[in-house]
Amino acid sequence: MTTAVVLREIRRACRAHGVATEYDLRLSRRQLDRVCQSGALVRRAPGVYVDPAVPASPEQDLAVAIAVAGTGGLAAAWGRSAAAVWGLIDDHPATPEIVVQKRRRVRVAGAVVHRSSALVGGDITSRNRLRVTKPIRTAVDLGVVLSPMDVADVLVRARQLRLFEPDAVAAAIATMSRPGRNGIRTARAALDLVMIGDRPADSVLELRFHHGPGRLLPPYAYQHPVRVAGRTYYIDFAYPDLRLAIEVDGYDKRRSRRSLDDDARRANHLTLAGWTILRFTWARVVHDAAAVAAEVGAMRISLAA
Repeated sequence: MTTAVVLREIRRACRAHGVATEYDLRLSRRQLDRVCQSGALVRRAPGVYVDPAVPASPEQDLAVAIAVAGTGGLAAAWGRSAAAVWGLIDDHPATPEIVVQKRRRVRVAGAVVHRSSALVGGDITSRNRLRVTKPIRTAVDLGVVLSPMDVADVLVRARQLRLFEPDAVAAAIATMSRPGRNGIRTARAALDLVMIGDRPADSVLELRFHHGPGRLLPPYAYQHPVRVAGRTYYIDFAYPDLRLAIEVDGYDKRRSRRSLDDDARRANHLTLAGWTILRFTWARVVHDAAAVAAEVGAMRISLAA
């Protein structure tokens, strides 16, 4: 092969985050040695190579770990790494987390390896060119490394992304539950936390309000429907007898101008219909819960006077 042909082969084989195994690369042992010596390819582990032209990333480190562990058996992104791949948490963990079958004594430098006696091929799929545990399995497994509230956040995000509903997690827990199975107790607790009244939370911030300031307040209506100006609006948290609306505002820099206009119109319609609106941001709901509850309580007293 000419140098140009070899480079094209490297680009082809390393499409998955710049990572390829010796089996992916259609190069001889001699060619592999030469391209590594020239710096056109970097050997990250025995039989696993990285294209230095591809910027380093958490996904690349994860792909390397999966490739190293995948020789001779099942291996996939697991736990927080899997959750990040699915968009269920914002950031990858500092160290990639992967899973292999329990019978395999695999060590991967620079990665946390979880061994599972219940791992089968049906638990694994592919997303963004990475082998990863399926969404429901990922959510249950997160109970090993996250708190019940953090897992509840993940369940809400999964609903928003239309990956699964809490009922599906309950069914999976019933199937997966067995003595000694890690994470099940936390996942069960998360399922209880995710409910606001008789329905699951629609957003993470609403969930956090319910378990933060909401615990210090009298019972309220959740997603209360109000018909105003020919439209039906749903108020995050409401005291209908006082016409007090509590809205929680998450930060989304991608919100369109139309969305902002709709929010302003909605607030104006509710105000003109006699509703008082209190708005709270993520920072206040999560870090200033007592003060938020105090403000809601003061407004309740004022409106009842």
